[in-house]
Amino acid sequence: MLDSWLAQREQRSVARLRLPAALAASRIDLADNRCRELQERADTHNNRLLNLTGHEEPALVLKLEERLATAQDQMHHERTALWKDLLPLLKAAHDAGVEAQRTGWLAEFTRAANVPGDRS
Repeated sequence: MLDSWLAQREQRSVARLRLPAALAASRIDLADNRCRELQERADTHNNRLLNLTGHEEPALVLKLEERLATAQDQMHHERTALWKDLLPLLKAAHDAGVEAQRTGWLAEFTRAANVPGDRS
């Protein structure tokens, strides 16, 4: 009986991790695509800045610098938002880890104490 209860608790812990892990994987993929797009935009603006001849108007230089800074700022915000969105997975993983430790301790205790369990 105790063995089946421990197995059931383990299955519940794994099930609690599935949804947050799936959501986290999706969110990571979206953030990766967005950051890649922003990095390409930043690289383009940076290359344009580096390739200026020095005879351009200061307004053009300022505009390119602002676009570069905006793209970098958006990447920073995207990464920060990603970490905030991953907090539920962290909490679920922590709870599942604590539960695994509890059930592991209980299983070890019953084995050490020679408490008969459901051996079927």
